[in-house]
Amino acid sequence: MSAKRRPNDKTLDKCEIHEKVLAYCIDDLTKSAAFNKEKVLVALKLEGVANAIYWDYIRRRIETGGIADEQGHKVKVSLLPVSTAVFKRKRTPHMSLNHMLAGPGGKCAGYALASINGGQIALASVGLRVSQVNGAAKATRDRAEIMADTLDSKIATSIRSVAGIAPPIASN
Repeated sequence: MSAKRRPNDKTLDKCEIHEKVLAYCIDDLTKSAAFNKEKVLVALKLEGVANAIYWDYIRRRIETGGIADEQGHKVKVSLLPVSTAVFKRKRTPHMSLNHMLAGPGGKCAGYALASINGGQIALASVGLRVSQVNGAAKATRDRAEIMADTLDSKIATSIRSVAGIAPPIASN
């Protein structure tokens, strides 16, 4: 089975279905600061072609094109991928924001403006991403140190250098 090839943005710009989806999403963002992908598909009666909708394209178009404010001026926006929890229930006080965050766009239930919830979801999203990056960097350094310990000194020094690990202190 071959991998599905994604159309380029110029092709999607000409797609009537994507234009309808884009318009509906912008309308939802303007009204409620979020849009639920499933709700969009149901409202537009596009459930049968759900897999043909490129949500990364929709997000990019909204973020690069902005949305209009009450006076019709374009406003730059940033969208956050959010989980189903954002659309199904209200957040209770002191509840963790992590249940509202979603992974990469393909796995999210929808998108919300970064300003939703006073920007707290955006802050939690950035904090989570920083933790993920820091964790991945630490895991990479740990793995590099293990590999360097098993190799000869010249390549071990190069591995440590690439991974940003200080060379071991020579013992007397």
